[in-house]
Amino acid sequence: MKVFTNAFEMEYSDRVGFNISEFWDYLISKSGDEFSFGGSKRLLYVHEYSTYYACLFITIRDERTFCSLKRGEELSMSVEHLDGNADFMDFNFFVASKIEINNCKFRGLYQSYRRSCSLIRFSIFFERMFRDFYNKKMREIVNSIKIKDVVAESTAKRRAGRILRGKLKVIPLVSRSSFQELISHLSEIRSFRYEYSVYNDREGIFIPARDIVKSKIEEIRFRQGEVQRVKNAIISVVRDNPGGFSWGTVIGRGEDGREFSFKLDINKNDFGVEEFDDVTAKLPSGPLSEFYRSAIFQDLIQIITDNDDIFGDHE
Repeated sequence: MKVFTNAFEMEYSDRVGFNISEFWDYLISKSGDEFSFGGSKRLLYVHEYSTYYACLFITIRDERTFCSLKRGEELSMSVEHLDGNADFMDFNFFVASKIEINNCKFRGLYQSYRRSCSLIRFSIFFERMFRDFYNKKMREIVNSIKIKDVVAESTAKRRAGRILRGKLKVIPLVSRSSFQELISHLSEIRSFRYEYSVYNDREGIFIPARDIVKSKIEEIRFRQGEVQRVKNAIISVVRDNPGGFSWGTVIGRGEDGREFSFKLDINKNDFGVEEFDDVTAKLPSGPLSEFYRSAIFQDLIQIITDNDDIFGDHE
């Protein structure tokens, strides 16, 4: 079984009303807590490490037995049971960089394998955690306004809404080939936002290139229906503008009806593929609270350092 390492981007509103590091502090305070998500129990561990946040996401599985195939003169099947103090689990390691890319965006790496939580599925959980923190901050601001200004709850909420607003999204980063493949699996496309280069209409010679070429960002929103025509139009924009096309983000719904988004902004499909047994050999053997000491994180950090054009300069 293969373990894939893929890139993601976290984007939050610049009008969110608090420093994004406060959200990470909130996650660290929740490190080791158990959550219910997607019909399973989950554990989240977060640790601040230099210019990174190291994270481990665990899915606790509820089955108590497993089957193995034994080879001898004849094949036989064996059913074995876990003891009462153990649970089957799947794991996802990920690293988020503290270095902002452009404004209010930072990137990282996420490891997953077939049974584990996918990056798209994890993004839903992470965004839920952000909403929980956002609601907590909103409650604090509302209470502060009520006490300071002696106003009603409704008035305090309106004033708090002018102070605190915004959201966070976790978006998988994909290459051109993956971008087209993912689009093909969408049942609905809501919007396509993209950046491309255009030439200014200027006469004259010996004009600096920076004065001729400009970047332009456009966003197109679609009505429901004729989804195949929309897919073809988006793919043609990406395919027919290999030089001038910078990046593009699609928001839509998958075949299962769940909303998700992805962004074409890098030239790699993945940042490494390992055998599952090789990865488990690097798992920490001590308390989970010391998960960040695993060699897995050093490998992920090295990948980020080697790709500073994508993840930012950490030197």
